[in-house]
Amino acid sequence: MIDIFLEQTPLDLKSIEEAVYKSDFEIVKSIAHRMKSSIRFVGLADRIENDLDAMENTPVENRNIEFIKVHFDNVKSVCEKAMEELTEYKSSITV
Repeated sequence: MIDIFLEQTPLDLKSIEEAVYKSDFEIVKSIAHRMKSSIRFVGLADRIENDLDAMENTPVENRNIEFIKVHFDNVKSVCEKAMEELTEYKSSITV
């Protein structure tokens, strides 16, 4: 699961960033929803699940790209730090 998180998360973050740039709320919504299971697995739910919920569930009539960016910036920051820490952890494990 750690490997999946380390492989998929950078792709998800890049896709969300591109979707935010294009104001493609459907892509943002889809990826935010998909990311929830992996962030729960690595223990990040308390830190960013509310941000992902906000990105996923912003009503159509209230969609504001700046609102999404604020939440995405937090998700990206936390995920990047987690990826660094998980990569370090993996390198310290000997099989």
